[in-house]
Amino acid sequence: MSQKYTALKKGLCVSLLIGITYTGILTAAPKPNEETTQIDAQAQSESARNRRTLKTQSSREKSKQTRQVYVYSRSAPLMKSASIESEQVATLNRGDLVTIVGEKEDWFEVTVDEISGWVSYYFVSSEYPVERKAELSRDKINLKKQSRRRASAYSTAATARGLVEQDTTNKKVASDIKSVKKIEEKTLTDTEVKTFMKEGQLNQ
Repeated sequence: MSQKYTALKKGLCVSLLIGITYTGILTAAPKPNEETTQIDAQAQSESARNRRTLKTQSSREKSKQTRQVYVYSRSAPLMKSASIESEQVATLNRGDLVTIVGEKEDWFEVTVDEISGWVSYYFVSSEYPVERKAELSRDKINLKKQSRRRASAYSTAATARGLVEQDTTNKKVASDIKSVKKIEEKTLTDTEVKTFMKEGQLNQ
């Protein structure tokens, strides 16, 4: 009986010592405080933001290097700097393909045939320009069709009332065609375009 009691007592002592040692280890281990956690979170967020920024900048630079546009106006002045008041270094023609290498507000810095300069984005487009006369011809055809439809509808209604006003309808069709011809003959000079941009402060 005495030996069993002694063995039990020793076992309890050993268990107590192990528990005290484990508790001391846990107590001595440093615990992350709230400030450290916030700093780590901020560092991770900043790192992710930097990666996104670098990726975006890389995409933009690649886009600038490969982006090409066409001259959409009848002609476009190629300026030495991004201002309508600067020196003109060349004249671009309708349909010319230029490569964009930089941007500043409403201006593109472009290169074409080893010549560099700035052109207003009002003069260029990502799509190749179709012939102006072809566009006007289609508009004229559509206008004539619409005029015929209007004339037909008008004549039907007039006949039902016992009235015929063909002369008025013909005058309307003639007026529409005359308006189209005026639009077709209208052209803008480079000076007029520059004046329009200057007065409208489009190069500011």
